[in-house]
Amino acid sequence: MLQIQNCESAESTACELFEQAIQLQHEGNLDGAVSLLHQAIEIYPCDHRFFVELSNVLCQLGMSSRAEKFARTATVLGPADWCSWFALSGTLIEQGLMVEAQQSAIKANSVCPAGLRSIFTQNRLTFLSNFINSHEEVAA
Repeated sequence: MLQIQNCESAESTACELFEQAIQLQHEGNLDGAVSLLHQAIEIYPCDHRFFVELSNVLCQLGMSSRAEKFARTATVLGPADWCSWFALSGTLIEQGLMVEAQQSAIKANSVCPAGLRSIFTQNRLTFLSNFINSHEEVAA
């Protein structure tokens, strides 16, 4: 789960909406979460975390091509945040764009602080490599 720190003024309202959206997501109200995330982005469109989470929720709703747009925005706003690249990788996997997904996962791994590199990143890279290799063998 993403954490909110040091939110002020208008950003504070957006952060509150973000936290409410996370709660709705955990409760299974994905449509409600999407609505609150859109509101947060409208109020404060500079926070890449809002775009990452909207991308994640849209993927959960099966809207991976729409989610990709928000994940790509997150990578522009937060290019040094591995979560942005990881979210993009997920949207690309859902669309079957494995080579590009692998590139995004590699980028996520490269910007992730060493102490935070998780087994999830490594698993995604392994999954993508295996998937790409199996499809190359079938094509040959």
